[in-house]
Amino acid sequence: MALALAKNIDLHLPYQQLPTKKQKKIKIHCLEYGHRDQKVEYLNLTPETDVIKSRLQCIKCINGPYSNFRQQNAVLEEVLSDDMNVMKHTHFQGNLYQEFSNLYHSLNLDISKDDIKFRIATIKKQILYDLQVLEQDVLSNYDKYQEIQDKIKQQVDNLKPDFDFSELQVHLENYAKEGPNPPPKSQKKINDLLNKYVQNLHNPKIAQKKIDSLEQLKTKVNDFTKKLCFHIHKLDQGMEKIQNIIEEMKKTFSENNFTQSQLSNDYISIVLERIDKDYKDTTKVEQIKNLYTSIHEGLKYDTILNHLKQEESSKLLFIFKSSNSQIFGAYTSPALAPAPVLAPAPAPALAPAVQNPSFMFSLSKQQIYPLNSNTKPLQYNKDANDINELFTLGTQDLVIQSSFEKCKSKLGSSFDLSGYQITNQDMHLANAVEFEIVALEIFKL
Repeated sequence: MALALAKNIDLHLPYQQLPTKKQKKIKIHCLEYGHRDQKVEYLNLTPETDVIKSRLQCIKCINGPYSNFRQQNAVLEEVLSDDMNVMKHTHFQGNLYQEFSNLYHSLNLDISKDDIKFRIATIKKQILYDLQVLEQDVLSNYDKYQEIQDKIKQQVDNLKPDFDFSELQVHLENYAKEGPNPPPKSQKKINDLLNKYVQNLHNPKIAQKKIDSLEQLKTKVNDFTKKLCFHIHKLDQGMEKIQNIIEEMKKTFSENNFTQSQLSNDYISIVLERIDKDYKDTTKVEQIKNLYTSIHEGLKYDTILNHLKQEESSKLLFIFKSSNSQIFGAYTSPALAPAPVLAPAPAPALAPAVQNPSFMFSLSKQQIYPLNSNTKPLQYNKDANDINELFTLGTQDLVIQSSFEKCKSKLGSSFDLSGYQITNQDMHLANAVEFEIVALEIFKL
């Protein structure tokens, strides 16, 4: 994308169309030992003063000695442009100002109509440029295709005359002029001509004379398809994908059907309807009980453990947010439900199969993974302390540590992934092998 923008001057919009936000920049060099060649980019907001030597930090600082405080840094350039950005990227639990900042940024109060027009105009110009590049690439490849095509047509021309229908077409046009009731003599004549044409198509003696031409054609076709295949339908498929993306972009303003959650997106409505079709009714959604929200109570393993102990027989909905902004969760039910009927029912004497309706989901990737075994969907460590495992979903599908750091996922251990093409089960859920949970919500259904 960046390369395309650099090459195509036409993509740049007139200056007056740009959102008018005054940018401020201050060039300060890092004071950390060995980092003095680095520009300060971050402001460290951790409340402890004895663990850091300087509030102003460079990229080497937050990738090195202060990597544990990565989630407590503000981007200095953003803060200079807007005071309200100071806690935009931080994750302080139980902090009033963090909660206020999260609420402020979730509303996007500083977005204007000009911002939207600018972004759509930029997308439009980028798409037009990409289509120009696409056309050049496809037509360039067509030139190579045509070279081979011309060679194949030479072989086709050896067989093509046997399919010649031009003479018959003249007879058929004359026959049509005789109206709906042509005389018997005309009917016989046209039938004889058609019979002769069809017999030639099935004549083995004529075909034998052409067999060499057919074999030569097969050889050239095989050679052609090895070098280049022509899939014109991909242009139609591409257009269909673009239309689907545009339909999704139309949801820029979309109804929030689950106002109790600050982590969910509009895909949560699909998740809720998977649990119970009655959740199409927003009044029923509002009756869902919020058991725990880390944004208000802080990420405390003992608080979560108490909820899990008290709600062993309850239907629970978990929504997690990882440090790299992936949002995922699970619906866990202790009850079994009849399996869906996919085939004619067995003999009446047999008891119906049962399955657990629990499932995991990714709100970021818009996917649902049903439980596919007799494994308990939720297992927790009753003796958990602050240094060990707190609870798991499935066997290894999601493992949450009491520290909420170095959590892991091997999606597919107990939940079914068959509906999706997933190449790395360890990284799919959170886009990382090990990750930190920065926010968690638990609801009782």
